[in-house]
Amino acid sequence: MGLIVANNNATITLGGRVIAALVNFQFGITRDAKETTAIDNAGWRTYVAGLKGGASLTGTIRYIPDNASHLYAPGGLIGDMGSWNLLTNPSFEGAVGATTATGWTEVGAVDVHVISSAQKYAGASSFYFEEGSDGRDVGFKQEVALTEGTYYASIWVWCISTAGAPDGVNWQITGLEEGNHIVYPTGNSAWTRYSQVLSVKPSGETVTFFFGGNTSGGFDHGTFVDAASLVKGSFLSDFMTNTGMNTYVITLPQSDGYSTTISGAGRLKSVTPKASIGELQEASFEIILSGAPTWATTTP
Repeated sequence: MGLIVANNNATITLGGRVIAALVNFQFGITRDAKETTAIDNAGWRTYVAGLKGGASLTGTIRYIPDNASHLYAPGGLIGDMGSWNLLTNPSFEGAVGATTATGWTEVGAVDVHVISSAQKYAGASSFYFEEGSDGRDVGFKQEVALTEGTYYASIWVWCISTAGAPDGVNWQITGLEEGNHIVYPTGNSAWTRYSQVLSVKPSGETVTFFFGGNTSGGFDHGTFVDAASLVKGSFLSDFMTNTGMNTYVITLPQSDGYSTTISGAGRLKSVTPKASIGELQEASFEIILSGAPTWATTTP
């Protein structure tokens, strides 16, 4: 697909945030040969070229580097979007019914724990647990070594019933010099996201990402957790797996009030600053795509 020149109001969004004005863009397309041989082809095999999927999205963006709300340069907002989820198996994928989830270590002896599809926020499954009386610090964890910088940690919780503080269902981030963080979810039987900003000292630190604690109400009154996230960046982005994929949306307004949107899944690979135009800065970007883009037209 050739280069598309965007108008002045075109934008590109990644992970639910408008990251910049869009100057131009193009898709690198992979193609596939589909066989169309018919029985009357007299021995000749025939093929036709078809669209297999989008390989990459490249182009030019324009932003204001000195504007606090336009932190689109590397290390700012657009740089954040290139960050990967640092947790292993953050959406608790695995065989439904398995009592362990890859990447997560049991702390103590949790009464009931299982990969479940009964409730899920991201992917095909979540992780369900019940604990009767062993207290706040019995559950599951991951330990991650972090370098200096700002991080956001978050987790989605479906809590049916909890014993409450100090020993009830909880989510903890520990091991930081700035102190430990603990949250007690409420038993509202709905997916709720809990988040925490973290500051890691210059020499780096190892943090423990933990969930657990006492549930209450007996059998089938436990807690589901899903879409855990630990990402280096200065704001709370949409949940990303550890493949770094996020949703991108290109919006192309038209003069008649209609607009065209192009969307799909991708991971920001690079942003390279180019020439300055007054207070404006231009940069080239590349997004690695997962699958072909979707095109749609919206009415005014």
